[in-house]
Order: sequence, then C-alpha cells, then structure tokens
Amino acid sequence: MKILLDGYFDKNLGDDLMLELAAENLSEHEIYMNTPYLQHTDEEKPYKMTDIDIKLKVIGSGFLLRNYTSMIYRIKEMIQDRGDYLKAVLSCNISQYPNFLAEYVIKRQLSEFDFVTVRDTYSYEYIKKKLPQLKCEYYPDIVFSIPNDRIKNCKNEGALGISAYNSYGQTPDEVNLKFAEMADKFIEKTGRKVLLFALNTGLENDIKAAKSIKNMMKNSVHTEIIAYDGILDNIKRCSKMIGIRLHSVVLAMCAGVPVIPVAYSDKTLHMLNDLNFNGKIFEWKNIDFNLLGELCMAETEKFALDDNIRKEASKHIKAFKEIFC
Repeated sequence: MKILLDGYFDKNLGDDLMLELAAENLSEHEIYMNTPYLQHTDEEKPYKMTDIDIKLKVIGSGFLLRNYTSMIYRIKEMIQDRGDYLKAVLSCNISQYPNFLAEYVIKRQLSEFDFVTVRDTYSYEYIKKKLPQLKCEYYPDIVFSIPNDRIKNCKNEGALGISAYNSYGQTPDEVNLKFAEMADKFIEKTGRKVLLFALNTGLENDIKAAKSIKNMMKNSVHTEIIAYDGILDNIKRCSKMIGIRLHSVVLAMCAGVPVIPVAYSDKTLHMLNDLNFNGKIFEWKNIDFNLLGELCMAETEKFALDDNIRKEASKHIKAFKEIFC
C-alpha cells in the first residue's frame, strides 16, 4: 500500500517523533513524506497523488485555528485535499475555538476523514458528541510509545532542564528574564547545571528563547543549550524538567525525570488529566516564578508512568492497520 505521511513539518522534535514512529511501524508499506529531513521514507522516489492509496496525517494540534487567516488557509487545504485516496489522521487533539466559524471549518474538515484517533478523552468526547458518524478512537499520545533505547541512558547530573518556548514566534523578554533569574538561583544554590532544551528549531525557533534566557543569566557558563536531535541524548542528565512544550513533558515522563508542567495550551491540561497527574501544574500566561523556583529546589518524585500507557500509545498505528491494511 502506498501511504503519504503528512504532518507538521517545522523541525519540531515532538511532531517529528510522531511521524517517525508511524513510519517505522508501517515499514512494510511504501511510505512517502514531503520533507527532506526525516528518515524511513521514499521521498526521493517520484509519486503522483493519483497513485496514493491513503493520505495519513500524524499531527497533534493540527486542528487549531487562531484567526481568520488560518481559516482561509484551512479551507484552501480542504479543497486541494479532495481526491480518490482514503484519508486518516492519528494522535490529534481538539482545542477550544476562537469563534463558531472556526469550529464549523474544523468540523467540516474532520468529517472528510475515514478514520481518526485522538490523544485525549476531551477530544474523543467532543467528536462523539459533535460528529457521531466519524469513526474515532482514543489512545495516549503516540510519543509515549517511543522505544526505551531511543532515550540515551546517560548519567544523572542533577541538572535542571527547562523546555525553552518561543511563544507564537516571540516570547516576551520579561518572561525569559524571569526564567534566567530562576536558573541563576538554581545554579547558585545547588552548584549544578541548567540545560535549556529547544524542541523546535524551525519557524517557531525555541533556540531564540533559549539564547535569550542564557544571555540574561549571570551564570551562563554553567548553562547549555541543547537543540532538537540532542535532546534524547541529554534528557536523563536532569533531575528535574520544567516542561513547557507538550512533548518535553511526555519525554521527561518516558525518561523517568520528574517534571513540572507549564501548560501553554489546554492540550497539556487534557493530557495530564487523562494521566491522573497529581503534581503542580503552572499556566503559561500566569506563572508564579517564586513557587516554580521553590519546586525546582525541592525533592520531587518522578511521575510513575503506567506501562499500560506506553502500550496503549502504540495502538494508534495498530488501529489504523486493522482498518486499512
């Protein structure tokens, strides 16, 4: 079967891991992706859309609309996406809509898929209520199924990890300054390092936020910026992770690193609710940096990730295969 894998192509580690895990588990088929930097594909081999059997989106927040410009783009995408091939989407989520028109557009787009899996129960219940005819199943985020050997088993240095976040392309300097001050206090009180993780190195560019934080620090010599493909090799150096990007939280849990989530979107809150996470959760728009700093110094038990979560996360692909393969 010829499968065109589609997703969010912006050098975002979390989204790219979703696509790679899907490609690895569909390796018996001909896989194509319109991107030059991911493996497991036949992207150099020419193809025509008329030859494709199924277009498979593996995309988390792929149904988020922020403004009217994005709605127009989405309508054009829906028009271009009309073909004789089947369509499915895996490991997505539904977020709150800015207005009724945005919700209408997304409902129309979702209704054109032959099969959907979602990564939180909020999205599952929304679809069952609003689009009851759509074949939909729920499993935890597909990245929870990452093989153990993909995360390097390096020495725990007791470092503080911070998932740098370039909010919509520009995190305010005053927010980065607060992170810089908190990181300085951690270094001064513990004598240990701070690692700034940049999961997105594309247009959203978390490296920009990481550099901003490091440049504002007095103890920048004890701080490292770790971007994209270096994250899996270094995350276990941390004794704690401030997880802002959703997949920084997921990867910390998979690595057994205690995590303090900072939710910039309701998708993180929905995921943590499904996991019965009982730790403190901060909201991006109103971070109590004094409390956050205290928690960074305090002893924190790692979240006990149920093995069943990881098994269930692999079922996005299994469900897809059962239906289409």
